[in-house]
Parts: sequence; structure tokens; C-alpha cells
Amino acid sequence: MGIVVGLIAVISILLIISVRADIAFDKGGVSVAVKYLWFKLYSYDSRESADKEDKDGQSDKSVFRTDAHKKSGGAGKSNKASKTAAQPDGSAGKKRGDAEMEHSGDEKQHGNLSDSDKEDVSRTQQETQTAQSSQTAQASRTTQASQTTQASQTTQASSEEKDGAGGKLDELKQKWQEVKPYVPVAKKGFKKLLRLIRLRQLDFWLQVGGEDAYEAGMNFGRANQVFYPALSLVCCIFSVTIKHTEIRCDFEHEGFDFGGSVLVLVRPAAVLGLAIYLGINYLKIKKKLGKKDTENE
Repeated sequence: MGIVVGLIAVISILLIISVRADIAFDKGGVSVAVKYLWFKLYSYDSRESADKEDKDGQSDKSVFRTDAHKKSGGAGKSNKASKTAAQPDGSAGKKRGDAEMEHSGDEKQHGNLSDSDKEDVSRTQQETQTAQSSQTAQASRTTQASQTTQASQTTQASSEEKDGAGGKLDELKQKWQEVKPYVPVAKKGFKKLLRLIRLRQLDFWLQVGGEDAYEAGMNFGRANQVFYPALSLVCCIFSVTIKHTEIRCDFEHEGFDFGGSVLVLVRPAAVLGLAIYLGINYLKIKKKLGKKDTENE
């Protein structure tokens, strides 16, 4: 019996001890370290990864520059070779002159045609014109038929889309009716979860500047208008203890800079109690809905 009591006491103590998350942030990135007792559960530091990426980017740029220098040397050699190969040749001019002489000779032969040949030419032109007109009429008919078919297809597609949209809306409504009874309980559970998260030793500083003293002062006022209402909202949502907060005005530099740290605490016992609360209420609601379904049947 004493062993069982001892185990219960040890488990309760372990559940009361909070899980800690040390969070530090600045303009360069965020570092997170999650610990429970002496064990580190999770760690992440984006500032170290950013420094590594900067170093890799500088090495890649140096390699790219050397490759570009080599390629520029090869391109100069190829340009020289292309200049030596592209020299003028007089044979092309001679060929053009011969072609023009042949064309002028053909025009003279066409001018010496007889009357009978001219009639034959006119007949052939008329036949070609009639054939072209018949082809254009057929093409217009085919285009009209294709347009009518496309219009009918578009109307069918639009009607199908409307039917599909109506079906999706009906499905969403059915899902909402199924989930609606659980929404109040989920809302209460979410609020309790936020209250269980404790923010301790909140430290935050913000430095604001501008091009001149006037702009720096205006930016300082805007920062105060935004920061302190946001801090009050955070204090209403979570359990917060503030270590230090400061907003500084920099009259010598432009831009802004910030940094800070916070310790986040969550007790496993509180999370377990919240899970039990949600589970019991879920079973109650499910039981009520089952009774309503049986009564309706």
C-alpha cells in the first residue's frame, strides 16, 4: 500500500513541475529551448542558421565570379573567330543579278501573249474566284456550327458548376450542423488553455529612429501607441509578469531595432485536467445528440 501511495505522490509531483520554454528574439531571428527538469526536449536557433547562410552565400558568390571570368575569356575567343569567318563574298551579288535578268525576261514573254491565251487566263481566274467563294461559305457555316456547339457546352458547364456549388454548400451546412453543438465547449476549453500558459520575465526593448528629429519623434509616438495597447491585450489573454519594457528614440540613425526574451511555463497537470474536461463534455454532448436522434425516429 505504501508503494502505491509513493508512486501516486511522485507522479503528482512530476505533473505539477512546469515545462519551460526559453524564448529569445531580436532582429536577426529567434532562439527557442524547451526543457523539462534537466532534459532538453527541443531547441531551435534561427540566428545561427542565418549566419551560416550568409557565409555560404559569400562563398558561392566568389565561385560564381571565378567561373564568370573564365567564361568571359572563352567568349572573347569565340567572337574573334566569328569575325574572321564573317567576310564578304561577291558571288552572292552575281547570283542576284542573274535572277533579276531572268525575271525581266519572263515578264516580256507574258506581254507577248495572244488573245486566245488571254481568254483562257480570264476563264481560269473566274473559276478560281467561284471556288474560293464556295470555300469561304463552307468555312463560315462550319464556324457558326462550332460556335453554337461551344455555347451549348458552356451553358451545360455553367449549370453543372452551379449544381456542384449548391451541393458543396449543402455539405458544408450539414458539417456545420454536426459540429455546432461542440463549439461552445471548444471555445471554453481554448480560453482555459490560454490562461494555463504563463509568461514570466517578459523583457522587451524597441529602438525607433528617423531621417531627422521630427520624424524620429513621430515614429516614437506611433510605436508607443501600438506597443502598450498590444501589451495590455497579451496580459488579458495570458498570465504575464513583466521584467522590463522600454521604447527608445534614436535621433542619429534611421530604421528600427528590437530584442527581448520571455520564459513560457505550462504545467502538465493543468493540460491533463483540461483534456479530461473536454473529453467528459464531448461524451455528454454526444449522448444528448444520440437521444434526440432516437426520439426523432
